[in-house]
Amino acid sequence: MEINIVNFNTTIGVKKPRTIQGMANTSDCPFCDVEHLVGIIETDDNIILLKNKYNVMEPSDQLVLIETDQCKSDIPDYSREQMRRVIHMGVKHWIKMLNCGKYRSVIFFKNFGPMSGGTIQHPHMQLVGYPELDPDLMFDPVEFEGLKIFEDKGVELNTSTNPRI
Repeated sequence: MEINIVNFNTTIGVKKPRTIQGMANTSDCPFCDVEHLVGIIETDDNIILLKNKYNVMEPSDQLVLIETDQCKSDIPDYSREQMRRVIHMGVKHWIKMLNCGKYRSVIFFKNFGPMSGGTIQHPHMQLVGYPELDPDLMFDPVEFEGLKIFEDKGVELNTSTNPRI
């Protein structure tokens, strides 16, 4: 069976700042300290895309999309316009990474909470470009089969009968 393997560099991982409530906090929120952020790629008012300072997945290039300047907020708090701007910037750079020829796979995801591997409470998403991961091995189609809840215009919402986790 073929599989994709990504190395999680724990030497880098243990250096990541932690600001999530309930974790042993190590610092103030680095995303709130905008004037000291490095590797900024693009900004749109309070939305910032930058290179991830803690590139723990190898081999990959990781970007962080800081969604807002409001540290203790999250998606339900956003205006419709803010949410559209966040998604627009993320999708724009996701497509740019997909089309640049450097990566076989690029993922774009919301990173929230310690169960996701996240260590920063400040709302953010990530874009990760993998030069070696086979996109056909990123998921098993059976994981998307399940009990249909709703379907409209060819899009189905279901509860998977074969979830990955």
